[in-house]
Amino acid sequence: MKAICYQMINIIKLVRRLIDEEMRTAGVTRTGWQVLFWLRRLSSCTQKELLQHMDIDAAQLARVLEEREKKNYIVRSQQQGDRRCLVIEMTLHCQNNIMPQVERTIAKENAVLSKSLSPTEITKLQRLLTKLEKNLEE
Repeated sequence: MKAICYQMINIIKLVRRLIDEEMRTAGVTRTGWQVLFWLRRLSSCTQKELLQHMDIDAAQLARVLEEREKKNYIVRSQQQGDRRCLVIEMTLHCQNNIMPQVERTIAKENAVLSKSLSPTEITKLQRLLTKLEKNLEE
């Protein structure tokens, strides 16, 4: 029997590769689309909060955020009461012009992942994945 963690690592690698290929046409790198994906899910957040969801170091995230800011994808502003803490938000430009491509790409990859699964199997898989997440969070 294969180890679950190795299967999951391989699936994640393959999904990332597919999304990378799709997003490359929009000029968005892996780290770039991941930042946008998490900002969409978190709404506005601090750099520290974003870093907790990403698999990169703080210096790399700072560089990516600077690039996204130059492209008018995000804005960073000081948090009230703490000048050292920056709040990151997605711009309307990004929401209207870049995120539709990110969302289409992720929907396309979800369709590829689930094409041989029935709705019942998808629901069961989601329940199992939620259990695995909880196991790791304990």
